[in-house]
Amino acid sequence: MFLATALIIITIGLVHSILGEKTVIGPLMTRDTAPPYIKRLMRVGWHITTLFWFAIAAQFLAMHFYPAQSRKSFILIMAVTFGISALIALFASKGKHISWIGFGTLSILLTHSLLAT
Repeated sequence: MFLATALIIITIGLVHSILGEKTVIGPLMTRDTAPPYIKRLMRVGWHITTLFWFAIAAQFLAMHFYPAQSRKSFILIMAVTFGISALIALFASKGKHISWIGFGTLSILLTHSLLAT
């Protein structure tokens, strides 16, 4: 069941990013009403949603293949996902959107928690 769940979530994530880019984000980006920073922020926010869905799918895969390691796999997957989110937010906003600080802090705390166990 976890394997099927993960595959469905991955499919939803791909459809969300591909169709969303084509039908929602792309058309919004062609309008001149928002500054480039806001347009970039909207695009990043849209796709980070998909990133977290992929993280959820990864956890279901870990629960399917390594059920005894569910706690550690969750911490690892979240640490990596928040780390990637921090880097995306930092570079996409050129440091202006401070979410990278929170995401980075979470990644560090989770990594520390994982190494301490």
